[in-house]
Amino acid sequence: MQAGVRQRWVAAVAIFVLIIALMMLVRYYRQQIAPPPLPSHDVGPPQFLPQGQQPSLTR
Repeated sequence: MQAGVRQRWVAAVAIFVLIIALMMLVRYYRQQIAPPPLPSHDVGPPQFLPQGQQPSLTR
């Protein structure tokens, strides 16, 4: 019984990860094909967003 449950969990996690990877690829290709109308905000790396939201790191 435990082996079957473990296989189900592994399959569910694998499918979940695959779906997330597909969504990330679709977003990446969409950004490459049609860039957003405001490129000035997306030009920099995404590392700037958490720095702005967490001012405690800059202290």
